[in-house]
Amino acid sequence: MDGIRVYFFDECPPMTMNIEVSDDASTWTAVRSAWHVTLGGEWITESFPEVAGRYLRLYETASSCGECQCSEIEIHVSDI
Repeated sequence: MDGIRVYFFDECPPMTMNIEVSDDASTWTAVRSAWHVTLGGEWITESFPEVAGRYLRLYETASSCGECQCSEIEIHVSDI
C-alpha cells in the first residue's frame, strides 16, 4: 500500500494523526507521522512510501473536537 483516500466529517478538522500499518494488529509502524488534516466534508488523499501490511489504522494525536470520525476510507495498493 502507498496511500489512502479518506472522507472525514465536517466537524472534525483541524486534527493531526499518524497513518500506521501492521502485519498482526499488535505492532504498529507509522508510515506518515503528524498528518495535519484541515478539511472535512470532502475526500482527502495522502500518499506515503510503499509498504507491505495487512492492517491500516488512523491514529489521532490531536483534534479540535476530541475525537474524529471518518465515514469512508480507501487504501491504495500498488500493482504487483
